[in-house]
Amino acid sequence: MISQEQTPSATPTSSWRGWDLGLRLLGVAVAVVGGVVLSLPMAVPLAVVLVLPLVVGVVSAALVRSWWALLIVPVAFRGGFLLVGIPLAGAFDVLARSSSAGTVEVFTILVGLQLVPVALGIALGTPIGKKLEQRLQQ
Repeated sequence: MISQEQTPSATPTSSWRGWDLGLRLLGVAVAVVGGVVLSLPMAVPLAVVLVLPLVVGVVSAALVRSWWALLIVPVAFRGGFLLVGIPLAGAFDVLARSSSAGTVEVFTILVGLQLVPVALGIALGTPIGKKLEQRLQQ
């Protein structure tokens, strides 16, 4: 017969495991929504174009809590951007005609201005997410 002292105790992380996958998926969804927001045809100041991808990177990486976020979050961010940007491809042509650069150069500049802040945000957000996960598991 097993006594009370020999029974295994329940792990305190059992309730945390149910939230784990949901938070990771939410991190990917935040990246997609951030890309969609930046691709909407509205007058957006340059500061927002630079700061929003940084914030999206931090929040998404903190929710994903893995260095895989370096691969997943930028792809999801660009996917969200192109999800709305391809139907509005005329916007790229307007930018190209208003500048001396061609459409490819303007698209390259937009990628650089958005993915570099996302990568910096991921570098900041992943350790934050890992620390939060450790504290929640305790």
